[in-house]
Amino acid sequence: MATKIRTEYFADILQWAAIALFIVFLAILLAAMLPLEILDSRWQVRVISALLGSSSLPLIGVVLMLFANYLDEEFSPFGANIRLIRRLAGIAAIGFLLLIPLQITAGNRLLNQQSGNEVVQLKALQVAADSIRSANNEIDLKNALRTLPGAPNNLDRPLGAPLPQVKAAVISRLDPAIKRLQNQVEEAKKNRLQKALGIWIRDAGMAAGYAIGFSGLGSFKQQGSLLRSVLPNRRKSSWKKVKQSHGYNEGPSAG
Repeated sequence: MATKIRTEYFADILQWAAIALFIVFLAILLAAMLPLEILDSRWQVRVISALLGSSSLPLIGVVLMLFANYLDEEFSPFGANIRLIRRLAGIAAIGFLLLIPLQITAGNRLLNQQSGNEVVQLKALQVAADSIRSANNEIDLKNALRTLPGAPNNLDRPLGAPLPQVKAAVISRLDPAIKRLQNQVEEAKKNRLQKALGIWIRDAGMAAGYAIGFSGLGSFKQQGSLLRSVLPNRRKSSWKKVKQSHGYNEGPSAG
């Protein structure tokens, strides 16, 4: 009797711990999701990162629930829904596998957006340089100078020098600036891509690990885990022989 009471008490502790883990996980995920910007790549990356960073909590929570149900199936309030919980774990395993391409796609779009601002600035300088080269008079040259980022406000004054000389002086300063910006854009893109590859590899490994973990807990069949259902038949037969050698039966014997 005392052993049964201790078992019920321990099962109760495990279930409350599981509930606490689920609440913490939902709080972290909800904080990452707000405000809702589903089509924004930054939002997608943020939510996926929060999901992968905190999914160990529900994984441990499901384990605690299953263990509590094993210790005291009658007392467990989740005992009647334990099969549903395992099926949800199986669905979660598939979801984590789908996160891998989703994370890469969202991350790639975010990289393109970050590089896009620098490319726009570079193109603006290149267009301005082309306009300056093609300017045939003072008005055209001043209009081209006004398209430069951070152009001075005193362009209404006379040039003070022949047009070809002014054009040559401006181009001599503008070309090195364009070259430097090109190198900076390429270097920044390379660095971001290298950093992103490391993040993608890490996140893909985490997603695959969670998929394996939840597939071990999940079930789509009446008996057995989702992970066991995809194992080769030879492994299943070996497990069956081991159970029979220890005196376990699959069901009531005939007669």
